[in-house]
Amino acid sequence: MGEQQSIMHNEQSIIADLAAINLMYLMYAKDLAKRFPTEAIWVLGLSAPEILSLSEMTPINLKQMSECGRCLMNLNIPPKSGAIATIGELSILKDTKTYGLNQVA
Repeated sequence: MGEQQSIMHNEQSIIADLAAINLMYLMYAKDLAKRFPTEAIWVLGLSAPEILSLSEMTPINLKQMSECGRCLMNLNIPPKSGAIATIGELSILKDTKTYGLNQVA
């Protein structure tokens, strides 16, 4: 029984850590979308309507999204040295109804 509790505790810890990482990423992404929307389209790999939706999210929306149970960030490693690494792929924004926002195309 103690081993099973330990496993459950580890799983809960991993989920909590993932939510914290997601929240930090979403806060960065929202700030980028608000301050530099054109660059955010390229860096985050989102459409202009998705960037607008992201920039208008409330802290509650960001927290709810961060607790989705999956990693929201996709790190793109360039194939050769000297190339630019990017982060992006907020695919969860495709289904923003879950978080009380308007559906984006």
